[in-house]
Amino acid sequence: MEACLAANAAIPSGAIHGRITRARICHIERRNRRTAVYVGHGTEFPELVGFSVRVHLQIALRRKSEFARTVFCRAPFINVTVGREAESGTRFPFLSNAGRKVMTNVSAIVENELCPLLQDTKTPDDVRYFKSEDGNAEGSTVIRAGKDSFQAEHELVKLIAWTVVTEEVTLVECLKLCSLLAERWDVSCGVLQIDFVLESWLHAKLPSGTLDIATIVVMLGPETDSPHFLFEFIQSGPSLVVVLDHVPRKDLVLDTDYQQRFYEAPGLDEIRKLFEEAPNSKPYISPTLFVRSIVSPTAVLYKLNAGTQVDGGGLEEQIETVVYSGSQKMTEAWIESFLTRGSSGCNLEDTLKRDNKIKTFGFEVDLSANLPRLFGKNIADRVVEAFRTGGRIKV
Repeated sequence: MEACLAANAAIPSGAIHGRITRARICHIERRNRRTAVYVGHGTEFPELVGFSVRVHLQIALRRKSEFARTVFCRAPFINVTVGREAESGTRFPFLSNAGRKVMTNVSAIVENELCPLLQDTKTPDDVRYFKSEDGNAEGSTVIRAGKDSFQAEHELVKLIAWTVVTEEVTLVECLKLCSLLAERWDVSCGVLQIDFVLESWLHAKLPSGTLDIATIVVMLGPETDSPHFLFEFIQSGPSLVVVLDHVPRKDLVLDTDYQQRFYEAPGLDEIRKLFEEAPNSKPYISPTLFVRSIVSPTAVLYKLNAGTQVDGGGLEEQIETVVYSGSQKMTEAWIESFLTRGSSGCNLEDTLKRDNKIKTFGFEVDLSANLPRLFGKNIADRVVEAFRTGGRIKV
């Protein structure tokens, strides 16, 4: 922050106060791993308390730029607003209260942490919600593609302002926050690309009972070697299957450093043991051989049962305690690994090839095989096509 203050000597600490509600905050530049924040002359804000403020607040990352001299006119308060509209629509409407809390919590963590790196969804309306002809099954799939580095840099500022929207802060404190967020995201290195984020739910009335499946997947781009994120919540009657993993991008036998970085260092096996040691828990073996071949040794693959409570009350308690806590820890650990442990020095061709295999055989083939049974071929084809487009599968 010393670099910021030195470059902006015209900003007396604590002199400008106000509720930050809309702003394009700053320019962030990395020099030898040190962050400097610059505020230049340009953009005009409304006149407040008889004084006018003209401040140019922009982000220019991964390129050199010339900036005008920093200028602050006399204004005791800056009162500006910025925000991001929340996604509309009901998420996971058929899950129990405990299950819905689990999935919306994980969804919120992913959304809040990754929002500057994601485009608005282009998923067609008839894929965001669909229903079988007989009315016994309905579902939703929403896919958001990731932004490239140039797009993402313009969104980081929204995250900064959104973070401080309810706080009374000085402008200098706001700039300090910019520095901290720049360090956290390290956006200048250009390795934060996300391929897509998929969120879906399915609800079906089957002869054997009701089936609910909720899924959240984050597939990363080849510019980073961080693992993908996979979470499936599959409930049928008084039993629940949890599939939760940081899907590896490399061979863990050949690359022991990768295993240490992404699985040992974050302590993922300790999180897995929360599910292993839960009452009425037993390992879940996926019927799909390909799925069993791509998950990590620390993957959560467990089936939880309601025990002797036929009304499912015991399962709800398990979801509220074990699943909620474990899924949150696993999601936060993935976010931290994505932001701090990823490397761009991987073999892009091999990474891309592996990723496309996972997308094609792990998701597309699975969708093509299972959706027609519940919804018919037309709906299944629409969902698969949206997946191909939204996920940007490269062939």
